[in-house]
Amino acid sequence: MLLMISKKASMEKSQIFFSCVKPNMRRIILGILPFDIGKFPFKYLGIPMCVTKLFCRDCKQLVEKIKMRILNWKSKALSFAGRLQLINSVLTTIHVYWASIFKIPIATIREIEKICRSYLWANGEIVKGKAKVKWIDICRPKDYGGLGVKNLRKWNDALLAKHVWNVINNKNSL
Repeated sequence: MLLMISKKASMEKSQIFFSCVKPNMRRIILGILPFDIGKFPFKYLGIPMCVTKLFCRDCKQLVEKIKMRILNWKSKALSFAGRLQLINSVLTTIHVYWASIFKIPIATIREIEKICRSYLWANGEIVKGKAKVKWIDICRPKDYGGLGVKNLRKWNDALLAKHVWNVINNKNSL
């Protein structure tokens, strides 16, 4: 396949992964291909690839990335509206990249929402405390009295449902 697309594989970066392959067949394949045997999980385009569902420990990188963004903004004296805009345009979109591929664990979504809540209400500080309004109310559309922040759980479900929809309606999408 590499010859058909006229690209050259980087031998240092390339690995081969086996699943349900007998040991003698593995030896034959490894004798032909000069790749190392890879182990799960590994990162591809910044996302951990694994053979099981994602666990919270697999998503620590996502949570840390969101925290780092907030720490970078901490020095800026942003208004409530400014912080709300950053949550809507930056923090929730970091989640979208992962959510379009995986079902994000509920505990991770709660952690991200907790970070966003504390950032919104505490002038850019990540602190514990009571929010002035329920987060579910904040996530309502503006037309219904909310602030239009994306509900990350529903957003994750919608992005994954989009893949199912494409498979059902376009048989060649696999």
